[in-house]
Amino acid sequence: LLDAHRDAWSGTFLALFQPAEETGAGAGAMVADGLVARVPRPDVCLGQHVMPGRAGEVQTMPGPQFAACDSIRITIPGRSAHGSMPHKAIDPTYAAAMVVVRLQGIVGREVNPDDFAVVSVGTLRSGSTNNIIPGSAELVLNCRFYDADVQRRVYAAIRRVVEAECAASGIVEPPTFEFFGRGELIDNDPGVFRAVRPVFDSVFGGASVDAARTTVSEDFATIPRAFGVPYLYWVVGCTPRELWDRAVAENRVDEDVPVNHMGTFLP
Repeated sequence: LLDAHRDAWSGTFLALFQPAEETGAGAGAMVADGLVARVPRPDVCLGQHVMPGRAGEVQTMPGPQFAACDSIRITIPGRSAHGSMPHKAIDPTYAAAMVVVRLQGIVGREVNPDDFAVVSVGTLRSGSTNNIIPGSAELVLNCRFYDADVQRRVYAAIRRVVEAECAASGIVEPPTFEFFGRGELIDNDPGVFRAVRPVFDSVFGGASVDAARTTVSEDFATIPRAFGVPYLYWVVGCTPRELWDRAVAENRVDEDVPVNHMGTFLP
């Protein structure tokens, strides 16, 4: 399309097809592989993705749009023993269960209600049989933010809670924390938005709509940040219109509209 309409634009267009967005590692891998040295430095970066919404609607907005995120793998050490002799063990499963409970209080009691944070426990793994107290337990958390200061304070609180619960259980060896699956905050440049949105309005008409800030995350911003250039990231609705309109009318969007990467996406 761009080549067929060369009379409508000038300059250099560079298309990047990013791998591994689903794991949150693709953009970082491209940068680590020398992307900045391999291609010309652009003046601006533009990106797009499908999202829930009326099929074909192009959604744009300036400022923060997608939350920053990290996954945290926490390993809690313990001391294994037979299930019939719990007094000889230091039970990491019990400590992990207490950590899960206490983590729920961080956002509810330590984050200003005007701010935003998510701390979700995605997995808890401990033991492999019914009659053995295991030697360790593992928690994997998923955390999301719009503000770096809130992020720092929440991570400090997570570490404090985990270490305190380990101490309360008599665990001597320190727990370990592994951060992975990082997604940068998508913070669209207002100037780029002001340049792009009128064009979308003229081309797509009523299908050019305002985007809503979302708590999901995306690693696209890693690329323009590596180049040091502004960017705009937009999403295209992909929910069948009759399904979306019915869910909106019944106020059941969160219940009836599958989200990307869910097993029920576009059933």
